[in-house]
Amino acid sequence: RYLEIIKLLKYHHPITINGVPTSKITSPLKEYIHQMMTNDATVDIYLSFRLQPSDPDFPYDVETLNFSLRIPGNYPYRKDALPTIVVLNEEIPRGFAVNVEVGFKKIAGIAIAGEKYVISREEEDEEIAIDLVEGKGLLSQIKTLDKYLEEFLKEEKKQTFKFITFKEDKKKNEMLAKQEQEQQKRQQEKLRQKKIHEEQQQNKEVDAGVIRRRNELIEEMMNKLGSHLKLFSKNSNENKYQVSIPIYEGGIPELWRFNRELKIIMHIPIDYPGTPVTLSPLNNFNTNLMLKYKKSLENQESTKLISLVEEAKFFEKKMISNFNKSNFAQPAHQNLVYVVNYLANNLVKL
Repeated sequence: RYLEIIKLLKYHHPITINGVPTSKITSPLKEYIHQMMTNDATVDIYLSFRLQPSDPDFPYDVETLNFSLRIPGNYPYRKDALPTIVVLNEEIPRGFAVNVEVGFKKIAGIAIAGEKYVISREEEDEEIAIDLVEGKGLLSQIKTLDKYLEEFLKEEKKQTFKFITFKEDKKKNEMLAKQEQEQQKRQQEKLRQKKIHEEQQQNKEVDAGVIRRRNELIEEMMNKLGSHLKLFSKNSNENKYQVSIPIYEGGIPELWRFNRELKIIMHIPIDYPGTPVTLSPLNNFNTNLMLKYKKSLENQESTKLISLVEEAKFFEKKMISNFNKSNFAQPAHQNLVYVVNYLANNLVKL
């Protein structure tokens, strides 16, 4: 996620980052964003931009598309963690702004979930497929938005409208930042309410004996693993622990071998061992490793550094997916220490 954001910023300079105008950020933007993600690995990143249409024959009287881009904290690890945009141009009627937002959602779905979408051209009685521009990352998604912006804006073909452009000035920048902040607050409140609702729906009536047994297994794991384990988060449905797994085997991604350990998140449900443990990646673990060992790896070409991260991410995703689908993750395996030992000795097999 971090690398994709930095790549995007090289081509498009943001107006705000999580509601803070970039003109007021004194540190380099990549350091500012990295610090945000280090402080909270699950934080959503909001970037607002002015995108000038690249088509010299762009038919609409709109100088720039002003929008806020939300990048979820678990992007790109989950197929439902799609980036979204909110159009901020006051001069664009809301109905047309929604067309653009929905169009970008389709682009993100193609990039992350491998979905397929077409745009209907009713006047010409044809459909055109949406094709990504130069890859699948955030920069590609924005470039694809630019490519199909005209198509999204003219989807409601029977309505006529005229865009009014305004001179850019400091007041416009402040207005854009304020709009982005308000939108961010609304989205965060919506997500908070959704999370509360989901927890209420998912919360189970668990027998006291089951909870006691679960706590005993967790305590045993904490006593034996010591500094290799720490509580990541806790709610009414599960405990999340960050587990450090020593690297013993060959055939492991080079970045992990350099670090001599892998860090992942172990999810222990409230009714464990009735419901099995599952694993998920630690956000930005591989990217942070590259930054941590950048000086030691400075003789490597930049493309090589990126490939090291991609190799580790691919291996991590495959390993976690295979574990979560395996019979090993079933309730019969009730010893959490055994789970960690199994992982340490079977990373390559997974």
